Amino acid sequence: MADKKRARAGLIDIARRARPGLSRILDAKRTELSSQAKLLETLSYQATLSRGYAIVRDKDGKVLRTANSVAAAPSVDLTLSDGSVELRPSGAVRRNRKPNPTPPTRAACSKPLTRRRSFSKTVLPLSSPKHSGVLDHG
Repeated sequence: MADKKRARAGLIDIARRARPGLSRILDAKRTELSSQAKLLETLSYQATLSRGYAIVRDKDGKVLRTANSVAAAPSVDLTLSDGSVELRPSGAVRRNRKPNPTPPTRAACSKPLTRRRSFSKTVLPLSSPKHSGVLDHG
């Protein structure tokens, strides 16, 4: 009987001492799982769709990646963030215009450019008894 009581007391003591360590391990694993869930959510195609992108598939479910392949298909399925739509392309392919290689001139700007007012900052040494390291905006 005494051996059982001693064994039980020993187990209770071990459990009491192990609890904080196990709690730290569980907290670390919860944090790791949360980070992995956020990464998975960021990399998911649903997150991409919610940013305004779409997936275009032909009738067989193959993803179409070019304007020519969409124009050649009799119908396409457009998947958006809140559902999908079946479309029938007109067959016409419009090419993107090339971006203007030269930056706009000042005359082309709708608002005149204004000069920004500059402020000088004086930093006093930390040992200054008067300001003790505070920035003086002068």
